[in-house]
Amino acid sequence: MKRSLQLAPWCYILLCLVFVLGCGHSFSKDELKTVEGTMIEGGAMGFRLRADDGRLLLFAANRSAEYRPRNLCALHGDRLAVTYGMVPTSDGVKFIATEVRLLKHSKDWGNLKSPVTGIIMEKGFGTRLRVRLDDLRLDLVVRRSPTATRYAENGGKPYAVGDRVRLFLKEEPFHFMRKTFYTKIQMVEKGPLPLTNSHETGTVSEVSAGSFVLALDDGTIRRFYRGTVTRYFNERYQRAMAKGDKVRIQYFNLLMGDRSVHPVASFIEKIG
Repeated sequence: MKRSLQLAPWCYILLCLVFVLGCGHSFSKDELKTVEGTMIEGGAMGFRLRADDGRLLLFAANRSAEYRPRNLCALHGDRLAVTYGMVPTSDGVKFIATEVRLLKHSKDWGNLKSPVTGIIMEKGFGTRLRVRLDDLRLDLVVRRSPTATRYAENGGKPYAVGDRVRLFLKEEPFHFMRKTFYTKIQMVEKGPLPLTNSHETGTVSEVSAGSFVLALDDGTIRRFYRGTVTRYFNERYQRAMAKGDKVRIQYFNLLMGDRSVHPVASFIEKIG
């Protein structure tokens, strides 16, 4: 069955809530505060900032906010100065950015090199592909541009999971992320080619709706993400996963729109 190819971590759901409650709210000069820090996650409606004082802050930001530069496209790891106000809610306080200023780029991604080649790992709803890029060894979700020809260069036949394809890309910048589209697709090697993911074994030390933390057998601690692409050794374990469980996982590294890299679990099995 085709799936949406979208993760649904709680932070994006919360961003929607912040957007509804706070964007468009006006603040007096005395109500505004300023903080500097590093952006650790970005989306279409806001971003998460690790402040220099150690706080982890979730901001909503819309078109009424002031951006410096005006065409700001901040990505993971960039340093920002944020002027913001706070809106009280029934469960705490929401942070609304009124001005976002870029202090320093952490890495100049520019646009992804086009064309790219990679193996189709997953198809979703006819307009999206998850492709494992040959050069970066990362997975990327790309959307079909409205002007793209779907199958013309493949004899009118749809491309399949396991095919190696060449994609011509176009990126659309937002203030805290980029969306990637393909304008043209060509067959490079007809599949099915081998589809393999990485493996890890460890003990669960933290569980949330969209992610979990593993203490790996080699002693390192890593956070993995889960969502609609994640499968479990039985259906009940999606909700039953708990701290202290010994698990074996398969995962892939997904290049996000904010250019962070998320290790995403594709399969989780409880062992022991």
